Amino acid sequence: MKIRNIYVISALALLAVSCQQDDYLSSTESKAIAFNVISPDSGTRVAEGSFEAQDKVGIFMADYLDATTPAPLQISGNRANNEAIVYDGTKWNAERPIYWGDGNADVYAYYPYVDDVVDIDAQPFSVATNQDIAGNYEISD
Repeated sequence: MKIRNIYVISALALLAVSCQQDDYLSSTESKAIAFNVISPDSGTRVAEGSFEAQDKVGIFMADYLDATTPAPLQISGNRANNEAIVYDGTKWNAERPIYWGDGNADVYAYYPYVDDVVDIDAQPFSVATNQDIAGNYEISD
């Protein structure tokens, strides 16, 4: 089975990703992005209303070519390429910091995280046949 949109890998709800840039930082200071991920359709989550500690989301971030033209999302060559952010129970933490650029950027998020995304337009996904085995229900979420 292939899902044709990076936003909905594994037949789940779209994720809203908010990013915060501290405008008071000078150009010489770190501009790491702080992510806040919410699921607008909590009915598809195992825990229903929230993410659980150790949930992992994948992030792609593509800069704009100029002030109004977004760069096409690619499997690599973006500002962020399948970077993992992990929920610790209270906040989201990037496994590797993702920094702001000088202009606009589009952020693409998907859940659950997959180590080896091979195509941004189609990602194979399977559902565990036996949902009673520990862990199978969550990985098929």
